[in-house]
Amino acid sequence: VLYAGLMIERDQIKVLEFNGRFGDPEAQPLLIRIKSDIVPIMDAVIDGRLDQCGLDIDERASVCVVMASAGYPGKYPKGLPIKGLDAAKRMKDVVVFHAGTARKDRAVVTDGGRVLGVTALGDTVADAIDKAYQAAGKINWEGAYYRKDIGRKAIDRMSRTPAVGIVMGSDSDLPVMEEAAAMLKKFGIPFEMTVASAHRSPQRAMAFAADARNRGVKVIIAGAGHAAHLAGVLAAHTSLPVIGVPIDSSSLQGLDALLSTVQMPPGIPVATMALGKPGARNAGILAAQMLALGDPELAGRMDRFKKDMASEVERKAEKLKDYR
Repeated sequence: VLYAGLMIERDQIKVLEFNGRFGDPEAQPLLIRIKSDIVPIMDAVIDGRLDQCGLDIDERASVCVVMASAGYPGKYPKGLPIKGLDAAKRMKDVVVFHAGTARKDRAVVTDGGRVLGVTALGDTVADAIDKAYQAAGKINWEGAYYRKDIGRKAIDRMSRTPAVGIVMGSDSDLPVMEEAAAMLKKFGIPFEMTVASAHRSPQRAMAFAADARNRGVKVIIAGAGHAAHLAGVLAAHTSLPVIGVPIDSSSLQGLDALLSTVQMPPGIPVATMALGKPGARNAGILAAQMLALGDPELAGRMDRFKKDMASEVERKAEKLKDYR
């Protein structure tokens, strides 16, 4: 298990470390999901035969709650008896990993600052968190403590109402529409993504548009190729702003999609972007700018984005100033 320690802020990713320590709490939620016998896999790593191995992975969510001794990461006592390990062991889909423990007179005692990694599987992240905390609640020693907010950010992120709906006519359009999604992620805007064809599944497309406002969606981005009527159909069934992304997926090199998207009749406006990935990227930015009208914090992020682009141009110009 190669663990990457990352710091992520919107779309900015910084690598802090790589390590393969199986005793780390970062590895334990991964280990509990490995259903295969891990010993042959380790042997294969040593012998350089990893390409011949297959891994059977549990698809469920996993969470690890670290139980530590009072004083950690500073000075902490050792040799304190740990109670409740058997009760936690009896719980289904729970594994307690020992990190700083020892045996003393047939009892398990603390022997480190980071003592136990209480790890659980669940059908959802929330289920795994609840199960891990139930197990941790059964274990105790003098001065034991653990964080009570593990997984909260993940829950908050998953529970946020999508502000933007991204729709594409076919899953083959995903490589293009991911550009819109990437920009929304950059600005911290929650979104939903689906497939609905104006021609193959018109009822689905109309239902998506008609119910979008009820789901909390404020802007719709629609991408399609060929005779691209998707954005227009959506715009006809909602009063939300619709941004169209024409996609080059036919022998006409996207001209058909561009004209189909931009030539909307009066009363059915669609903000049409450029063809393909640049257009999808701009669709995400335009959606963010629309939302920023009522969100001062988002407006600040948009301003910084524009300033960062200008600074990047200045840096490139500086590199070329002495070019001959």
